[in-house]
Amino acid sequence: MDEQQQNPPAEPAAPETPDAADDLAKKCEEYLAGWKRAMADYANLKKDAERERNELSKYAVAGLIEKLLPTIESLRQATNVRPEEPYEAARVKQWIDGIGHVRNQLESALAAAGCQPIDKDGIPFDPTQHDAMMMEKREGAEPGIVLKVLEPGCKLHDRVIRPAKVIVAE
Repeated sequence: MDEQQQNPPAEPAAPETPDAADDLAKKCEEYLAGWKRAMADYANLKKDAERERNELSKYAVAGLIEKLLPTIESLRQATNVRPEEPYEAARVKQWIDGIGHVRNQLESALAAAGCQPIDKDGIPFDPTQHDAMMMEKREGAEPGIVLKVLEPGCKLHDRVIRPAKVIVAE
């Protein structure tokens, strides 16, 4: 037989006087009340943190929307003044230049929000940033080089949101 079976653990000593028992009971109640308060505070903290997280995620794009509003207004103005038939070359050129300006505004707003295009060709294929749509043999091209970007990709800070669709040299 092992030692624990022979010698069971000793029971806590009973208080020697009724006053000591009352003091011990009061301490136990105080500790229990403190523990309950701490648990309630922790539960409230969790609820507050969850509420703040939801609020933050709900309005996280507010800054981007604020940067895009002037672009949307410019696009609205450009579509309201499109050239009418018969088309005058100078008027059409002005309209195309205006649409180009709107595109530049949009790209600037996205860049300010941390969005970077993945749109370069002539660089080594990177499967974390590129999606190879096809392989092509091309005279003088090194294997594994991006020959052409079919559709630009997008990175937000250091995370790829959408890989670029590319043609890669065989």
